[in-house]
Amino acid sequence: MRFLLLTAVTAIAACGSYTDEGDGSDTLEVDANVAFTAGTAIMDARVSVDKKSAFVSGAVVTLTDDDGNSFTLDEEGNFYRAKIPGDYRRKLELKISSGADKLSAKLEGPGITFIVAPFEGTTIKLKNDPIKIEWSTKDGIRADRIGISTDNSSYHGDTNHDDGEVDIPRELLNAGDDIIHVERSNTVKLKHADDAKSTFTMSYEALSRVHFEE
Repeated sequence: MRFLLLTAVTAIAACGSYTDEGDGSDTLEVDANVAFTAGTAIMDARVSVDKKSAFVSGAVVTLTDDDGNSFTLDEEGNFYRAKIPGDYRRKLELKISSGADKLSAKLEGPGITFIVAPFEGTTIKLKNDPIKIEWSTKDGIRADRIGISTDNSSYHGDTNHDDGEVDIPRELLNAGDDIIHVERSNTVKLKHADDAKSTFTMSYEALSRVHFEE
């Protein structure tokens, strides 16, 4: 099965209509990451908030989904964290405030993703040929970045070409039980931060538990 991408202008526009670089006081340095792994029913949010390279304690950091549900992140060390229960929330608005320092942005994450080959529970005979990993998504819209990795083997790859498949060389795979991970993510640069590297990223990770056999 090959992954079919929707390249129509309407599909691309649908992806970008919600995402917004946001507004702010141009004083905060922010690195925001929200990750969802299939089967966990939890979104893991982690946001760093700095000013002049120093952690900002006591800030109010919230994430709000497109249904109006709002979640406040707790200060934890040098980060703000929250584990948001429930289904994958694809659209999130980030808001940060600390006195006169403010920042906000919106991001639409990647669509729900499935690994279609090798399928969950498959036993794969390892020969000389590479193993093809294939994934699909409900809406077919490309993600900004794709990370592919395995738990029990020596492969980890990152690409911005969301083509729906990648080949893993045979020599990087080990016999035995393994888990294949495909993580698709979208990122928006935060326009009114005090750091060109400030970003807001959302990711969706799909898993396939397989068995490699010599």
